[in-house]
Amino acid sequence: MAMTDTPLRIAVVGCGSMGRRRIRHAIELGGADVMGWDIRADRRAEVEGLFPMATADSEAGMWGWGPDALFISVPPAEHEHYIFGAIERGIPFMVEQPITHRLDNLGAIRAGVAGARAGAGLVCHVSSNQRFSPRVHALEKALTETDVGKPLTGLVEIGEWLPDWHPYEPYQDYYPSWKRMGGGLDAICDLDWLRHLFGEVGRAVSLTSRKSDLEIDTDDVVQLILDFVDGPQIMVHCDMLQRPFRRQSRIVCMNGTIVHEHPNQSLQVYVVDRDETVEIPFQVDLARYPHMQGKPQHTFAEPMYEADSAVFLRRLVAGDTSLDSLDTGLANLRLVLPLIFGDGS
Repeated sequence: MAMTDTPLRIAVVGCGSMGRRRIRHAIELGGADVMGWDIRADRRAEVEGLFPMATADSEAGMWGWGPDALFISVPPAEHEHYIFGAIERGIPFMVEQPITHRLDNLGAIRAGVAGARAGAGLVCHVSSNQRFSPRVHALEKALTETDVGKPLTGLVEIGEWLPDWHPYEPYQDYYPSWKRMGGGLDAICDLDWLRHLFGEVGRAVSLTSRKSDLEIDTDDVVQLILDFVDGPQIMVHCDMLQRPFRRQSRIVCMNGTIVHEHPNQSLQVYVVDRDETVEIPFQVDLARYPHMQGKPQHTFAEPMYEADSAVFLRRLVAGDTSLDSLDTGLANLRLVLPLIFGDGS
């Protein structure tokens, strides 16, 4: 269903896996006319075959099309180029996390968004996929609607063998492999939803390593310990090594424990004073979502991506220039980048 009487003209920069999602969302949720741009001609041809859309054969052609909004879905090291291009032209945009792969220009990005078009501000949405996950919604419900009490500590784990992330292309071509492409910062996605649930981080420490023989220069093991000011101390474990894919969350509370084990579509909540375990199911029908390319078992992530795009599209129509999303994304990067790269380089 179109969100406006006149279709929006939305450009999607980057026609890889995330770009394909954003194209589908712009068409199906926003009823938009879509223009794609990617430096790779094969990706441009692929999306033209998948969706009712056109692609530009140059960046200049994409800007010249006159988009009303922009999805930025290129590797993180290229984000700033398109962010500043959108700011200069006064074009609203949504960008994936991390906003960029460095700290140098964060103030300039914020100032540009806040002051675009002579002080009118610009609609800007920083992706926060994980906080829209059915898993995170259920965790929030368990924390607020059961008797588990105050969260005290916990473990969040996600692991997957890097060549399995995109089985249809060499992992050496994929940005998580290389710092120069903005790889190495994927833990920011879990930091985002944890800050959403538990607030600000007071202290944080990290240990990162490269343990495999993968042809990469990013670390394949990242462990963070986050001590929240008014919340729990959480251990976040991320690796590029595990087979098969694994995700688990375990939150230990004063009067119980909340557990999720992938691929379960529910949480198990143990309440101490009742000596009882209750189940909280995810409120989502995965049958209506497509699977990830080359990974037919991976439909579980799609609801969060769709909900994230829907927020941007609603804000776009409403002209909502709130800086909350941007400020959250900037804070996430300022916290996690020094933890992983040390000197911020």
